[in-house]
Amino acid sequence: MKRPKKNSAEKLPALAQTQKLFLEALLEPLSKESRKDTSLLPTKKGLSQNFKKTANRIIAPNSKLTAVERLDLYHCQYWYRIIDSLAEDFPHLRTLLGEKRFWNVLERFLIACPPNSFTLRHLGAQLSDFIAKDRTLPKNLRSWAANITRFEYAFMESFAAGEFTAATSNDFAAAKLQLQPSVNILTLSQPVAQWLEEKQKKNEIKNQKSKLGATSLKARGQLITVWRAPNHKLFYAEEPLAILPLLQSFQKGGTLKTIINRLKRLPENSLLQESLTRWQRRGWIGLSASPLIYKSVTNSTKISKVASQEVSDPEEKSSTKSFEGKSTKEASLTVSSSSSK
Repeated sequence: MKRPKKNSAEKLPALAQTQKLFLEALLEPLSKESRKDTSLLPTKKGLSQNFKKTANRIIAPNSKLTAVERLDLYHCQYWYRIIDSLAEDFPHLRTLLGEKRFWNVLERFLIACPPNSFTLRHLGAQLSDFIAKDRTLPKNLRSWAANITRFEYAFMESFAAGEFTAATSNDFAAAKLQLQPSVNILTLSQPVAQWLEEKQKKNEIKNQKSKLGATSLKARGQLITVWRAPNHKLFYAEEPLAILPLLQSFQKGGTLKTIINRLKRLPENSLLQESLTRWQRRGWIGLSASPLIYKSVTNSTKISKVASQEVSDPEEKSSTKSFEGKSTKEASLTVSSSSSK
């Protein structure tokens, strides 16, 4: 098969250089025409001269499309895919910011922090840090947005994490224990769990001022745990801040004696016993000497918000709210198999 003639006398660059030029072209923001099929804010900017130069240098035209048009097909598909995928992962951030701010933040984030992983799961890994430094957002909104983004991304991490063999009560005497990798510990500066409850009560909030003002919530430290249960549902719950050092010590691992001896100050005995019992019941404590197992049920990371109907222990059904506002001890997110991430 004959190779199409290039529309330039310039020699094709080496493979590594071609890949570099191609990637740089893909990362360029969408032009005014290409944005019409997205939720991104309009712009008057067209494709840059560098984009056109790259196209003419590394792409051959065909009978229907110019080199620039052919490269722009890849360019558009790159942006359409990653911007929609990222938006799917942060629905609560979207509610908080409102449509214009949300899409503007996502676009600026992807320009500043382009993907560096083979999987779409990691797209939002740096989004919380980006938002925390984003001076275009008002200070209070910036704090809320960064906290909510951390919270939402924790579900992505918990879903994909491996797990140790679960420890039994007999293992606590001498075995080396460790917190399951799917347990994410979040120390937040805003009461995100309560915000979610108010969000469900109000259902839909019309503007940014009322979104934050209507909560009547003052900034305060909050310890949230996010984890994957054995049935592959994802849960979150608020923990007492006093138990944070013990959680962190379990995260480092060791025998129970080693884990306890690391603490400068022991929690109250009742809190200690209650926490250990609860964590074991949830499957949080694993045997660190066992192989780390990754159970891949689906490639999906699309998460649907539903209340847990599968909490068997009556102690787990009392006080806090799920994402849907139904009374459960822990809120749950169900993994859907409909996404192709």
